[in-house]
Amino acid sequence: GTFFSMTNPFAVAFWLGLGAGVTATAHTGLPGTIIFFAGFFVGAVFWCVGFAAAVSRGRRYVNARLLRAIDALCGLALSYFGLRLLWQSLRALRLLRFARALVG
Repeated sequence: GTFFSMTNPFAVAFWLGLGAGVTATAHTGLPGTIIFFAGFFVGAVFWCVGFAAAVSRGRRYVNARLLRAIDALCGLALSYFGLRLLWQSLRALRLLRFARALVG
């Protein structure tokens, strides 16, 4: 689990993007930037190792019924957010068409 957590390209891209964004707004100079990135890296490693350990230990307490309930809840949440995004996109497209009709 630790290996997969630390080598996941999506996680690496996310944390590097977040770190670059925070550093760009800090304006602290070279020593502050080095300290920030060192702390950032150590925190990321601790998170990866800690999360993998929590999943490994937590597997003892989770049975198939609880996993099905968690999957169902996550499926409902993802469905809700997907439908909400679809609705907002359709509304934005209608608004965009209306604006183009007014201008053009």
